[in-house]
Amino acid sequence: MCLDDASQDFLLLIQDEDEDLGAVLERHIAFFTTPGASYHGAGPVDPGEVAMIRPVVGHLAKMLLYLNLAEAERTPLLERRDLERRLRQFGKLTAQRRERLTGVYDRILIGPPAMGATPAATGADAATNAGGPTRTVRPHWRRGHFRRIPFGEGLRETRIGWIRPTLVKAAEAFGLNQSPPEDPG
Repeated sequence: MCLDDASQDFLLLIQDEDEDLGAVLERHIAFFTTPGASYHGAGPVDPGEVAMIRPVVGHLAKMLLYLNLAEAERTPLLERRDLERRLRQFGKLTAQRRERLTGVYDRILIGPPAMGATPAATGADAATNAGGPTRTVRPHWRRGHFRRIPFGEGLRETRIGWIRPTLVKAAEAFGLNQSPPEDPG
């Protein structure tokens, strides 16, 4: 449906529960670029716009899927509430104190709280550093699963435990561990 001259909405239909998200998005993008997709006065989507919106829609869809997981990590950051409480300790909120609140807001951080933390070197990293074969792993989601977890004296007993879904190589996925460009001079 055409909302105005700058926006257009799309309906995503899940026709096969086993179809992965990437396939659903590609199928709909392919449909909305055809002349048959014209409805409510909106013509087909321009291929240049498709190239621009494809990664954004894919990222948003992944975020929505993550948010619907029961195990999704949510950390409330109540910066505005805390600052307002501290300012009220000094009496009435004056115009100057209210102005300090304008750039501060409460929000919820989605995902692990320490995205920038770098994990300890793994066995694969140690092999690479020792001159062994190089194997790189791209950032990806590891699904949640059950696992036998050894415990007790000598780790002789086991229990079944749930391993939460996790983003492998999260820092690389969000560009947090990239080194600054080298100076050519």
